[in-house]
Amino acid sequence: MRAAIVVFPGSNRDADVARALTQAGAEVVKVWHADSELPAGTDLAVLPGGFSYGDYLRCGAIAGRAAAMDAVRAHAARGGLVLGICNGFQILCESGLLPGVLMRNVDRRFICHRQLLRVERADTRFTTAYAEKQVIDVCVAHGEGNYFADADTVARLEGDGRVAFRYCDASGALTVDANRNGSLNSIAGIYSEKLNVLGLMPHPENFVEDLVGGTDGRGLFAGGGGGGGRGATGRGAAPSSNTQLPSAGPHARATFSRRGEKEASPSQCPSNSIRVRTGTSNSRSFCAPPISGRSMTKHAATTSAPIWRSRFTAAQAVPPVAMRSSTSRTRSPGLMASTWISISSVPYSSA
Repeated sequence: MRAAIVVFPGSNRDADVARALTQAGAEVVKVWHADSELPAGTDLAVLPGGFSYGDYLRCGAIAGRAAAMDAVRAHAARGGLVLGICNGFQILCESGLLPGVLMRNVDRRFICHRQLLRVERADTRFTTAYAEKQVIDVCVAHGEGNYFADADTVARLEGDGRVAFRYCDASGALTVDANRNGSLNSIAGIYSEKLNVLGLMPHPENFVEDLVGGTDGRGLFAGGGGGGGRGATGRGAAPSSNTQLPSAGPHARATFSRRGEKEASPSQCPSNSIRVRTGTSNSRSFCAPPISGRSMTKHAATTSAPIWRSRFTAAQAVPPVAMRSSTSRTRSPGLMASTWISISSVPYSSA
């Protein structure tokens, strides 16, 4: 396997992905963004992470029009493999090789942490070293990783099995807390129609050595990089099925879900309403009508389990809308117009 890594001004993960590919047995060459051709015999073209052109205009917008991308598009059209990681995923979307767009994270903050992913299929060139529904441990580092596409595009991606990875918890469940950037349907990576182009926001190349905390990223390069055969051990967990319970009822409480966030003391909401708390730096609470006639995921009685995304306006809760993130904000009470909430069936009296 011969891999060509396209380097743009601002790329900063090209050395990391080169090491991961070399470790997997690939021959690696680097290509400057101004080059008009890929090296002869290239099997895999890689667009690494970073901040190409300083993320001016939009992330990946300028890089998507670089001379080297004409060669990458031609390579993909011939059936060649293309891998875009983080900024590379953004570039693939901006260049037209993948559908959709990567928007600002739902809370408008840069995130950088370890991240669990669920492998949606194991029959592509990139994922043969994994098992279907396996949970792998890698990492994320981005400010614009919130994947969005129109409803028809999402339906095609889902229907054609083109979702590669999803953000999940240790059991493989798709939870609010696992999907920290707010991506539609918890999408962390997608394929092209021919499954030869893969874009993903997380960084598997940073988890190929025990020394730095894990090796679950190896599997991607053992497949797409070719010849390594040293797939990740992963967590091997398939997503658990959700048991539906009755609606939380009028005494349910709701909080904006953020990792490690402590719930405030119960507010003076009427007994037939729920309390909604923002997750912003100037966190506040307000009362909203109960959400009834819905079902919720089975969970321990004392935990706040993420259930659905619902859109709130001032003092009014409306039914869940399409899984879309919005950067617009309500004037009052300060919640983002479309935001994740968590529901718990614990009455206020026991909080």
